[in-house]
Amino acid sequence: FWPYVDWTLIVLSWACVAAYSSRLLARSHFVRKVVLSGGGDFQSLQLLSYLNDALLTLVSLCAFIGLIKFIKLVQINDTVRAMTHTFRISFGELSHFMVIFVYSWLAFVSLMFLFYADKSPAFARFIGALQSSLAVLVARFDASTFISPAVWFGPLLFVLFNVIFRAVALNMFITILSVRFYENKQEAARLK
Repeated sequence: FWPYVDWTLIVLSWACVAAYSSRLLARSHFVRKVVLSGGGDFQSLQLLSYLNDALLTLVSLCAFIGLIKFIKLVQINDTVRAMTHTFRISFGELSHFMVIFVYSWLAFVSLMFLFYADKSPAFARFIGALQSSLAVLVARFDASTFISPAVWFGPLLFVLFNVIFRAVALNMFITILSVRFYENKQEAARLK
């Protein structure tokens, strides 16, 4: 059964490439017709709509079959099964951790927004403050955005944010998973 699923996925993937290419060609042909006519003539978008729907259907089928294969992989692979079991038994602790993490992160973002809103264009909107703080979390930021508007409070806020979220919160997350994984491993060894 699974070789047929693999071949179906390969055929659907090539069909996605063909549908995308034909949609791209139809779009360029449509744009060329609009430019030549000056935009005054009626142009039918039926072909483009049909190709777009076909591509969407093919990509959806590829995603569905890929998901089925992923679920089968999770059921077969012992390491992945142990990790999913670890996530399952640590769900309560992780959900509590995530609530506290998000609450603290939003508190810091609100503080940054209120402090930097008139000083930096990156923090002029709350969404911009969210994006800038996420950039700090993944270490893709410009430190002058935090430091230049305020001589002592900016660097203090920047250091506190990095220490709390990159050091403490990340270590707490890893500790929760490590402890539960160790307990899961002990239980599996006991049952054997």
